[in-house]
Amino acid sequence: MQPRFGGILPDHMALPYDEMVLRPDALHVYIDRTALEWYWQCPRKFYWGRRHASFKAVTVDGKPILGLEPQANEHRVFGKLMHKLVEVATSKLPTLPNPTELGTAVLPLVMQDMAAASVAPHVLKEYTGLGMGLAHQLVTHILPVLLQDHEIIAVEEELLIPLPYTWGHGLNKLGQLVHLQDPAKVQLVIRVKPDLVLRHKADGQVVYFEWKTTSFTGTDQLAAFEINPQIQLGLLAARLKYGHAEWAQVGLFYKGQKRNNQRTSPFCYGYVCADGRLSTRYVKGWHKQPLVDILMEQEQDMNWWVKQMDDEQEQGQFWVTPPLMPNAVQHEAFVDQLRGLVPRILSIEQDDYPQSFVQCNGPFGKTCDYYGACYMGQQDTTYVARIPHHDPMPIILYNKKGHALSAAV
Repeated sequence: MQPRFGGILPDHMALPYDEMVLRPDALHVYIDRTALEWYWQCPRKFYWGRRHASFKAVTVDGKPILGLEPQANEHRVFGKLMHKLVEVATSKLPTLPNPTELGTAVLPLVMQDMAAASVAPHVLKEYTGLGMGLAHQLVTHILPVLLQDHEIIAVEEELLIPLPYTWGHGLNKLGQLVHLQDPAKVQLVIRVKPDLVLRHKADGQVVYFEWKTTSFTGTDQLAAFEINPQIQLGLLAARLKYGHAEWAQVGLFYKGQKRNNQRTSPFCYGYVCADGRLSTRYVKGWHKQPLVDILMEQEQDMNWWVKQMDDEQEQGQFWVTPPLMPNAVQHEAFVDQLRGLVPRILSIEQDDYPQSFVQCNGPFGKTCDYYGACYMGQQDTTYVARIPHHDPMPIILYNKKGHALSAAV
């Protein structure tokens, strides 16, 4: 299968995969993939999320605190819900759970987070409907289709990308040499957690799979996915772990667009005629009603509601991208340009992380999560202590004179 996006390196430029292993004699500096993307987007965002230490507590639930994260909001909580549903649904394969029981088991945990985020009552009903809809689609359609041709070999398993180079020094912003303990024995290791890794039953091909929510339909996002660092770093990590990774795919769950502060998904609202008829689509003159209320009044479940949809509408709630091929040119650029990153990400001084002002208000008017920290001094009021999602692994922080400061993650 040919790549959709040009990404084939000449033989003399091929990455040294056999050198991309953990070196036992090196100091390993671990950085998770999300943090790396943050650094690329805005070094100051990376600082707030990974290096800021205004909280005095050493640990929370036994995990060290490094930085701040925004308090819960509806988007973060629903992302958590989606991944929790997948985790629970795949935990007892090949047996799939009852979709209603799956939603019942997972939704209350996430709805508590929604309540903590102080979302409006109608938003809580919207996301309850979306969660029930996702649970139904996941068990009755999405996973059965995937499992027809594939077996799942990993669910959110941490994979490592040990870079093939080591560094012993670098220059700080004053042009001073910063020694990192032992020259030529520092190795940067990127940590990646794919949602799923699949193996094709017929030919053993390995597929890297991610779940995403989206407010857009069609193939408009495809070009962005093809060069998305998360996808390409995931493919590289899978290649190192399993010896090969043929392609990636992204499963997209449609959560609707917001119009007049209400979502357009049929899992959020239905339409009721004065004579009691129901529709999953907008009908002029019919009353718009939250789906969770309709199901309660009708004493029905999500399976009944989905049967009211035509094929086009049902299939439009979830779709999978075409295969996204490994981009070897991009992989080589990752490795080559990350060689000098180590001395730049170990500082705990805010001035070492310049702000990327173009990221303060991103596409579609979304404000950066750390806008308040940068402009309003809200470090200890708007944010909570970040708890790492990866298992703790020690690294050493150095000051500008190259002296070790403390052990951290």
